[in-house]
Amino acid sequence: MDIPLGESVYFDVATRDPETGAATDATSAVFAVYEEDNDAAIVSGSLTKRSGQTGNYRGTFDAAAGPGFEVGKFYNVVCEVVVGGVAGKEVALTFRLTAAEATAGYGPLHGDERNALADAVLQRDVSHVEDAAPEHSLAFVVLAMSEANTVDHAGSLTVYKTDGTREFVRKELLTGQNAQYVTGIR
Repeated sequence: MDIPLGESVYFDVATRDPETGAATDATSAVFAVYEEDNDAAIVSGSLTKRSGQTGNYRGTFDAAAGPGFEVGKFYNVVCEVVVGGVAGKEVALTFRLTAAEATAGYGPLHGDERNALADAVLQRDVSHVEDAAPEHSLAFVVLAMSEANTVDHAGSLTVYKTDGTREFVRKELLTGQNAQYVTGIR
């Protein structure tokens, strides 16, 4: 799991009776977050019992640079609980820290940004991608609408690249009775 730097991290832990395995509330429930092979916890805290939920606890912390989180590193959230006088530990969550969305450049787009992106997509010429575009892509749709014919190869739809001479793809035409109408493209 990847978590962006600066995000609040939420996780759950279920506690059980060590003898029966039944969901049971803990008398103590804490967690600590460790980086890779570092034995000192970066952050720690208490787990909070979920209201009306037997043996269900939640934890939260901020994966911020301040406490020592670093982009690209892996972390384990280790929980320690005491149930019925028996202490137990488990890894509740393992994650890798990634760059914050705004830093990485893929955060949510707003107003003018969305419009500028849509305008750029609509204005981009298919000739920029036709040599690398796969057969089942939007490039096929654009080229088939403007650079195709059924004359050059009988029984086929030939779709050309924007120069009108290099073939992009040839598709078999499926026809109806007596080849009077096209029923599909394969």
